[in-house]
Amino acid sequence: MPEEWQPTNEELEVIDSAWMQVKVACEKIKEQTTATEKYISKMLNKIADHYQ
Repeated sequence: MPEEWQPTNEELEVIDSAWMQVKVACEKIKEQTTATEKYISKMLNKIADHYQ
């Protein structure tokens, strides 16, 4: 069984920075369009699936 990934502090900082950028982008989408949280969630899932 493969060992579970444990991110380094540097990796955690990158992840946190990326998450903040995604959060801001989602807020902008909600403010500037009629997109619902459900649509935004589906969009983020598609993006995540693309990079797996």
